[in-house]
Amino acid sequence: VNAPVIRQGGTNKRIFTATTPTDLTISGLRLQGEGTGASLADTGLIDINGGTRVRIVDNEVYDGRNGIVAFSVTDLWIERNHVHAFRKQGIVAGKCVNFHIDRNVIHACDETGANGVYGIHATGDQAGGATQTRNSVSFNHIYDVKAWDGFMTHDVDGLQIIGNDIRDVRNGIDIGHLASTNVVKNIIIANNYIESTTTNTWSPSNAVCSGIAVVGYDATHLVEGVTISGNVVKGFGAFAQATGAGGIWIAYNSNVVLTGNSIRETHTVAAGEATGGVFVNGTVKALSIMGNTIMDASSNPSLFGINFYGATVDQVAITGNTFRNDASGMTDCIATKSSTAVTGMSLGA
Repeated sequence: VNAPVIRQGGTNKRIFTATTPTDLTISGLRLQGEGTGASLADTGLIDINGGTRVRIVDNEVYDGRNGIVAFSVTDLWIERNHVHAFRKQGIVAGKCVNFHIDRNVIHACDETGANGVYGIHATGDQAGGATQTRNSVSFNHIYDVKAWDGFMTHDVDGLQIIGNDIRDVRNGIDIGHLASTNVVKNIIIANNYIESTTTNTWSPSNAVCSGIAVVGYDATHLVEGVTISGNVVKGFGAFAQATGAGGIWIAYNSNVVLTGNSIRETHTVAAGEATGGVFVNGTVKALSIMGNTIMDASSNPSLFGINFYGATVDQVAITGNTFRNDASGMTDCIATKSSTAVTGMSLGA
């Protein structure tokens, strides 16, 4: 962006805000905040509430608590922006329908404690009548978000997460529901590169450290219909963590396909049963794990390639996967632990 800098005029002020606009385009701006500690709460330096057909394209937004924030917008495009030097959230699309967050560069979150921060945050509100549908998060570069997630959503129907490069994060892609009223279904996660941070801002607290996490609410509120394909996931599970850390974590899901993923250098530092290259727990129905490569470079002797841990699984097919142990770390290629009930399992070469 080659334009004069527009600076924030006080720590509680937004630079650009609009309420219920129609056919709004914000493009070619350079917006600088008053610092990442500025008390803007959940608002952004660009802040949109409501409206339809909003385009936020080719801007630079930096040095604020949050970068670009849009709530309750129908037909939203946030594309080719450079968002950096923020404290909590780079880009937010909350309760939006037909949103597309594509080809942005998001980096340099300076949160240093054990607090949730997000490169991109896109959560709906099914209970409030705001189901997020027809959405994409694609070809973004997200890095240096050490304290939490590259991308997060907890309520969405129809989401494509394709071709993103996500590095130096605690969790790469975090999908699930936090409440029984959430709906999470029809998800495609494909061809992303996801690499863990090596900096533990949560120390000494436990916290999940996963490349891709798709987690439902409970045994009767499952994530429905997920394809995870062609991703490279590297280096997760390296810190003290809650159960579920590892390369790809599936819990409380139905109709899941994991195919063609490369999971590398997954670690564990404690309770080795509670992680894995692919980690499955909770209730899972109709799971296919096919053609993945799981490579271990951990020196801990209790890591598993595919780990069913405390899970109740009905109908699982495990076929054509490659397991390679580069050190002494992978105890078993496939493990079932902690009173797991696995029915209808088929194994193939």
